[in-house]
Parts: sequence; C-alpha cells; structure tokens
Amino acid sequence: MANPNKVVGQCTLTANGIRLETSGGTQMEIGGVKREPKMGDYQASGFSESTEPSKITAKVLYKGVLSLAQIRAMDNVTVFLETDVGVSWVVRGAYCAEVLSFDTKEGMADVVLQGPPAEEVR
Repeated sequence: MANPNKVVGQCTLTANGIRLETSGGTQMEIGGVKREPKMGDYQASGFSESTEPSKITAKVLYKGVLSLAQIRAMDNVTVFLETDVGVSWVVRGAYCAEVLSFDTKEGMADVVLQGPPAEEVR
C-alpha cells in the first residue's frame, strides 16, 4: 500500500511513445472548467464557464538520442505523465505548444506540451 503521507516529487513523461527524461520541476496544469464570476449591482450573481487546455512544462535531459525536431513536430499525440505517488495523467490529442529551447550549460531542453483537459488515471 502506498504511503498516504508521500507527496509528488518525481514523474516520468512519455509523449507519442517517446520517453522524455525529465529533470525535476515538471509542472502540469490539468485543464478543465474555468469559472468566471459575473457581477450584479451588489454581489457576484453567477458565473460563466469555459474550458481551459492542459499544459505540461518540463525540463528534459538533452542527449544525442533525443530529437528536438521530432518533439517540435508533435501534433495530435498521446502524452502520459506518471507521478511517484501512483497517480497518472493522460492527455489525448496533445501538441508541442512553444518553440523549444535548450541550454548547453545545464544540458536541458525546455518542452511545453498542451492539449485538451487531462484525464486522471489511477
């Protein structure tokens, strides 16, 4: 049984079957419904809803076997993010959202993937 006191500290990231070796600090916005308050004259009288995309921002080890061009071309792919606490997320129809960059001093590439709201998998 998993320790109920453990918090997320590490993850693995797989996009279109390619394992991206993350190096800490991976962030995920799971997307979904966003509610905006609608004000009446004297109080918040209601809200409207919109759907926000999911977004994964990761620092990836940039090794010779990793093709940034292949990541840049990703469109309509499936992304799996698995945490070290037993919770995973899947984004179907994801795409590379931003221009990729890398840092030769750190040996890392910055990767941003977006798509429809993520689905939790346990």
